Amino acid sequence: MLHANAAKLKEKSGAYSVPVGIVKYGKIYTRHFGEIDKGNGNKADDNTYFEIASVTKLFNNSRWLATPKNASNTDGSKYNNLLLKL
Repeated sequence: MLHANAAKLKEKSGAYSVPVGIVKYGKIYTRHFGEIDKGNGNKADDNTYFEIASVTKLFNNSRWLATPKNASNTDGSKYNNLLLKL
């Protein structure tokens, strides 16, 4: 099911690569579908950096702001253009 959904997302979005990360009971699982540069055969892995998309910014800022040292009166919007390493 994961492979099929990633393939659909890759096709629908026009992306060359689709990374998927799942956290279950504190354990992190990652899979990477497609390639970084179309036609080069270079596969993404856990060390590949991706630019944060608009939807990801919401989750990344929420996670960042949820940490106690960052929670008090912090504007997370200044961190929107960071790169996210999955």
